Amino acid sequence: GEVDAREIGEVGLHTPHDDLSVRGDFGIVIDRQDFDRNLALQAVEAGVDIWLSSPVRNLLEGPGGVEGVHAESGDWSEDVKSKIVIDATGGRARWASLFLREVLGSDWDPDTTAQTNEYLMANVQTGKGVDLFFNSLLAPQGHAWIYPSGNKFAMAGIRGVRLHPDSALDEFIGREEPDRLEGGL
Repeated sequence: GEVDAREIGEVGLHTPHDDLSVRGDFGIVIDRQDFDRNLALQAVEAGVDIWLSSPVRNLLEGPGGVEGVHAESGDWSEDVKSKIVIDATGGRARWASLFLREVLGSDWDPDTTAQTNEYLMANVQTGKGVDLFFNSLLAPQGHAWIYPSGNKFAMAGIRGVRLHPDSALDEFIGREEPDRLEGGL
């Protein structure tokens, strides 16, 4: 299938002290859901098994390192051997960072781990530009962004350390009041 791609012809850089706009050919922004769907389809066609929302509880380790996972729910359990194991649970999932904890004996350091949130905004001015916002108060050691995601849609997001991603994104939109998001939902 086709992946929705938007050409980027302008990047706006915003700080508390100045704004800069640069025009050029900056590539494309792709629709991540379309991309993921197409990637999953190609993987399945190549013989890959994809388990969504899998109740993985532990890693299976052997002499060569991680050799699979142990999944368990209620009375059911299964060991799944695999050459490759991908932990794609995300930062908010209950078993996120299983590899980090079980294999490396570590965990996420909240003072150095970046947190992210993103909203799909409707009824906004999309254009062909991406806006990046650098503000250490709103996004410590990170940034915020707005990029087009279809006709009258844009993605607005934030990433930084030592912040709550949901309230940080709301505060960014409320304080910066980006023109592109005016009237957005």
